[in-house]
Parts: sequence; structure tokens; C-alpha cells
Amino acid sequence: MPATDLEQRLREAIVAIATAHAGLRAVLGRTTRLVVERDTLAQDVVLPVLAYDLLTYDEASGRGEVLVTAIAEGVDAGAKCRAALEQLQLALTAPAFEALGLQVAPLEGTRRSVDEVEDVRDRLALDSPTLTQVDWSLLLLVLESL
Repeated sequence: MPATDLEQRLREAIVAIATAHAGLRAVLGRTTRLVVERDTLAQDVVLPVLAYDLLTYDEASGRGEVLVTAIAEGVDAGAKCRAALEQLQLALTAPAFEALGLQVAPLEGTRRSVDEVEDVRDRLALDSPTLTQVDWSLLLLVLESL
């Protein structure tokens, strides 16, 4: 299977797994458009939201890296961002990927500072003093697709 097909399946799986997770739905307060691709962030995105990007995928090693950015605004924005990322971490498991026909082992994730990645403020065209973004990088080991 070409890498681009597998990459697309990984993208679709991340969205499907996150959208189906009850804990993430509860934290974000809705059942749709919980997760969007980072490139699609725009003014019409409802906050809070998770934006993701499959940064790398090396077919030879089976390793990939996903960057997820939790974005919220309001007095509790930081707590909401952290809670959303914690729920996503609970959601993205090997059995969840396997249920979608992918053998993927999520490895340890790491928090990244805003200085390390692109700030989302310009994409959202928001100048809110409470706008908060928390970034999380997750390594994936793609064993094979079923």
C-alpha cells in the first residue's frame, strides 16, 4: 500500500477515534468537528477544538509523528486545553486503531511549547487575551494495516 494511502487512513483514523470518544466530547462540549486538520483552521472554527497535523511518516521505519494543538479561549482555557489533550491521549490507543483496521502503537507523547510550532492566533484571526494553545506531539509506530 502506498504511503500516501496509509497516511490518509491515519488521518481519518485520528479524527474518527477522537470524535467517538465520550470524554473528549464532554470536555469540548459538542459531538462534531472536535478535531480538524491544522491547515483548515480559520475564523469559522468553533472553539474549543483540537487541530492536528501528521508531521512525518516514514514508511520504511513505520514511524510517524502527529502534532495536536488544543485551542480554547476564556478564563478556563488552559485547563480545557490540558483536559482535551488528556482525553485524546486516552482515546488514541492501539485497540482503537485496530478497530479501524490499522495496527498502530502510539508511543509516548510530549508537550511542546508554542515557540516550537506555529502559533494559531493568526489563522483564527482572534486577538483574544484568553486565547490559549497547548501543543502535544505523539509518535506512532505503524506496524501494518490489516
